[in-house]
Amino acid sequence: MHEFNERRLHENVCLVGLRREATTVGFLQLYVELKGAGLLDDDALARIKDTIAGELALSRPRTMSKEDFDRWVHDRLDGLSAGQMSAPQSPRQAAEL
Repeated sequence: MHEFNERRLHENVCLVGLRREATTVGFLQLYVELKGAGLLDDDALARIKDTIAGELALSRPRTMSKEDFDRWVHDRLDGLSAGQMSAPQSPRQAAEL
């Protein structure tokens, strides 16, 4: 997705109030259900993760490189989609490991 379109989508989602935990939890459940039903292949799942990482990167900590932040987001998404609810770890903590 083009950066202009990403920013526009980001702004519209914020205006509607969809950046809430309930929406995120619902999305994660949908992701798990579609994956479990075999309706999404690995390429589709990778595109979803890339889209999420791209959105989150718009507000990533300035002290963390884009590559480190992307890796952190993908690792967290992998854990969440696998049902692994480990203790939260901030991007800064992940960069220190």
